[in-house]
Formats: sequence, C-alpha cells, structure tokens
Amino acid sequence: AQRVRAYIDLRLFTSSPSRLVHIGEAGWHFYTNDRNLEIGQGTHLLSNEDLETIRLNQVAIQTSLKEQGIDYVLTLIPSKASVYPEFIKGGNFQIGTTLIDQVTTYLQENTTIPVINVKPELIKAKSEQDVYFQTETHWNHAGAYIGYKAIINRLNELGMIQTQPVSISTMPATHNGEFSAMMGYPG
Repeated sequence: AQRVRAYIDLRLFTSSPSRLVHIGEAGWHFYTNDRNLEIGQGTHLLSNEDLETIRLNQVAIQTSLKEQGIDYVLTLIPSKASVYPEFIKGGNFQIGTTLIDQVTTYLQENTTIPVINVKPELIKAKSEQDVYFQTETHWNHAGAYIGYKAIINRLNELGMIQTQPVSISTMPATHNGEFSAMMGYPG
C-alpha cells in the first residue's frame, strides 16, 4: 500500500511522499534536511561568529597535523542545490554565494590553510553535462571526475604534487537514485 501511494504521489501528482525529498523542476530531486534548499536558494549563510569558529577549528587541525609533519589542505564540495538552484521549485533561484564560498573566502583571507573549492569547476562543466544525479544528492561520475581534476590541478599549483590528472574514457550508464527509496518507491 505504501509503495502504491508513493507511486501515485510521485507519478500522478509530482509530489514527494517524503519530507526529506523536494521534487524540483524538470525531474530534479533535492535533499531537504540540513537547510539544504535554503543553501541553494542563498537564504542561509554563516554569521561572522560561525566563520570565526570554523577558522579556529581549522587552524587547530592544521597546527596539530603540522606538528606531525603533515600538510593540511581543506577541500570543499558543494551541495547539489548550490550547483543547480534553478531547478528548486518555489522561486527563480540563481547560483550565488553559499556556505562553502563564505568559508573559502574567510579562510583564504584569515589563515594559511590551502582551500580547494570545486564549486566553480562544477558550475562551469554543468553547461555541457550533468555533474550531479538528478534523483540523488551526490555528484555523478562526470562530476566526481571534474572534482578530482580540480583538486589535482590545485595541488599542482600549490607545489604539493607534480602530476597531471589521469585521462579517462566514458560510456553511458544508468543509475537508480537514493531518493526513490526515501520516498517509498524503490526503482
């Protein structure tokens, strides 16, 4: 009965049978917990106090690792909602400043921690191909490769490595997203 109701809600009414999943435009699904939609909409940002707390924690990690002879690099991965806000229903949302952009800028201006934010590369690549799964929270294989290349290229710029990203070949594939299970309609 739950599966039938989930199917009817999803297919007939295009509404999510789960409060954890937002059915957006053009079949894009978004995770709703952790203020994720607000992040994508640009309405949830960090305060200066939040940024300072993050800075203090990150510097403590950097210091601890340095004492052990380990270099620290912080890599930030954007949420799907911050890369594809235009598919969130309920407004005309555009790509803008999100939490990771704030953290990137704050740490770059106030610490020596190298920060790698892969959001710009994902946004650039999305004009040619999807970089996140439409029905899942995670980036897809293309997005993961783009993120990987961004990280390797930045590590080269920092002088931490001297190697280029490996080249890959791709082929079409299908994927069942995690949201179908959350909505009670696996598959």
